[in-house]
Amino acid sequence: GGVLFSLEMLSSYFPPKTIWRSFYCAIVAAITLRGIDPLHSGKLVAFEITYHYAFGWFEMPVFVMLGAIGGLVGTLMLKLMVWYAYLRKSS
Repeated sequence: GGVLFSLEMLSSYFPPKTIWRSFYCAIVAAITLRGIDPLHSGKLVAFEITYHYAFGWFEMPVFVMLGAIGGLVGTLMLKLMVWYAYLRKSS
């Protein structure tokens, strides 16, 4: 999953043909790692996390607010970057 994300984010042109090839390679790598088990732990990766309890529904409003604040800050940053690029281009 992380490999696909990095390819998608870092590439300026990412055609669907390449996405499917990358997806296939990631699946083959995951199946191979599962079969080989190089860590001899039964886990796919060394940092796999097991949660011992489920989240509480009372936590959801906090996460929703964090997501909304993150979206607003991201929108503000993009608008500032576009404004800055416009100022640089016009000067």
